[in-house]
Amino acid sequence: MRLLSAAVLGGALIAVGLAAPATGEATATRGNRIAVEPDVARPGQRIELEVRGCAAGTQRHWAGSPAFTGDATLGGRSDQGRTVARLRRDIKPGTHTVVAHCGQQTFTGHFKVSNKISWPVRLSTDIESPTAN
Repeated sequence: MRLLSAAVLGGALIAVGLAAPATGEATATRGNRIAVEPDVARPGQRIELEVRGCAAGTQRHWAGSPAFTGDATLGGRSDQGRTVARLRRDIKPGTHTVVAHCGQQTFTGHFKVSNKISWPVRLSTDIESPTAN
């Protein structure tokens, strides 16, 4: 009986997890140049931004959104600018816009805010096995 209850509970948890929003890359114009992690965030949470094609240069590169507590300066090497931004605590659930300013170019992306806690995208499969010495 306990095995059946555990199986039913496990199946229900998996079904809820599959229905919950996942994290990942934000939708963006200009060839998905802006990646936002998590894609579905909660008010007050910190999010990570990565902007491809926006390397640090002589001009200030930054990303902004009405959902952020302030603008976030993009830094990084090569051809990617990275930053962390904090979402306002009073932000409403829904889809919000982020704009990255990279010299003469701007890139626009979108991310979602939800009051619900999202299920992890994947469970860890990195299980270390003991090695014999």
